[in-house]
Amino acid sequence: MRPAPLVVILASLLLLQTAMATTYYERSPEEMALAADMIFVGTVDSLRQAGTAETPWTVVTFAVEEWLALEGEAIDRSDPPDDLPRTTELEFLGGAGGAGESLTVSGLPQFRERQRVLIFAYEDDGLASPIVGVSQGAWTLDARGARNTQGSYVRVPAAGRLVTDTTGSGVEELLSAISELLAEDTLPEPLASGEPAVEGDAGEPVDEGDAGEPVDEGGTADQADPKEETEGATEEAAEEPPLTDPPAEGQDPEDVDTEEAETEEPETAEPDTADDPAGQQAQSQAPIVVRYSVDESGGPLLLSSAVASAAQAWSAAAPEAVTFQAADGQTAEADGATSSVHRIAYGDVGLFGPDALSFTLLHPGSSATEVLVSPTAGDMLTPVLLHELGVLAGLPEGGEGVMASAVPAGVAAPTPVDVEALRQLRVFAPEDINRDGVVDFYDLAELAQAYGSRGVNLAADLNGDGVVDDADLEALRRAYRFSPPAERPPD
Repeated sequence: MRPAPLVVILASLLLLQTAMATTYYERSPEEMALAADMIFVGTVDSLRQAGTAETPWTVVTFAVEEWLALEGEAIDRSDPPDDLPRTTELEFLGGAGGAGESLTVSGLPQFRERQRVLIFAYEDDGLASPIVGVSQGAWTLDARGARNTQGSYVRVPAAGRLVTDTTGSGVEELLSAISELLAEDTLPEPLASGEPAVEGDAGEPVDEGDAGEPVDEGGTADQADPKEETEGATEEAAEEPPLTDPPAEGQDPEDVDTEEAETEEPETAEPDTADDPAGQQAQSQAPIVVRYSVDESGGPLLLSSAVASAAQAWSAAAPEAVTFQAADGQTAEADGATSSVHRIAYGDVGLFGPDALSFTLLHPGSSATEVLVSPTAGDMLTPVLLHELGVLAGLPEGGEGVMASAVPAGVAAPTPVDVEALRQLRVFAPEDINRDGVVDFYDLAELAQAYGSRGVNLAADLNGDGVVDDADLEALRRAYRFSPPAERPPD
């Protein structure tokens, strides 16, 4: 008897996971190695809660297998000191508080006991995440090498060099390269043309032997023009009647006026929910309404003005899709979940460190999100706020636009990719996790892979409480449609 595919999918849950909704500067593996105060290979030994009910922290204890750097000093692998600690602890903002309360800070790595990891970390106290690059310096070690939270690996293209790629190098080769880099104590010159420094660079060869390509949440692995893909999908949809809208009973399919179907505006169609108990119909096309308040104390700039400008940029790019409304911080919810007042404020500078630009916080049981912005964001403030307002509108992170967690500098407006992602939120039912128009096994597979993840706007978090769990599985069950398996899985 063959094992159920779901069992295979659930095996992937042993990997270190993170849910992105926090912004930071992008760091290369070489930059992270040179910036770290401590670098070690170890195993997650335990996780415990600390702090207060209002501000909980999670303490992760690692059993250290090998130190490569400690207190900012490189360790000689051939002759390490005898008194190196065998365990170390790192503290992360968030976790379970008192009286059943908890706090989720998206974008921070989520560890599991017995994971074997490679860690680049700072030793500064009070950082929301001591990992270099917020989550970028946390790697799970597996048979293919060191894997980051986005599914990419560290490869050694030359002695003392480290790059992010779709395939990894062996652990021993990787550790040797880190040691050589630390011994040089200087950032190497950029790699020669044709040798990609990071995954996704132009001209990067694709390993067709891989079981699959890492895909960012909300994005796709291939680099084709999203606008052209969207237009092509629209044309295909016009040529074929939707599966959820068959010809009327007794009507010959050949009598259907295809010309009229091609020009019909889906926004004005009235879904027939009586014949669609599984909720497979397209959602309402009403604009998403986002209400927010701003607390600009503790920062060098008028945060309210910057937020208003970012909101205007979103509204100008997608006027039919989203509306942002500034509200008094004390305003109570008035019109249901969509009228929750999200809070945007400057955070304590001590939480951010040199890499973080903003943190997105979620208190389970509340439909309002809290965004903390670094007082030192400077020129990155506009891209950060564009990203965070997209989060408040319901967008997951991913891709290369403003919704990327490593936000690009100089961006002043959402890209067409970001706008299209926002429009898609209003088209597909929440249970249609993979956005293929039907709630079926492939959505169950997506939920299984995300099970246990925490964060904001996770596609599989169907009830929006910040965690993918049994409640989301039950929501999917109610909307599930049993159908014959497709010849090939959806893209």
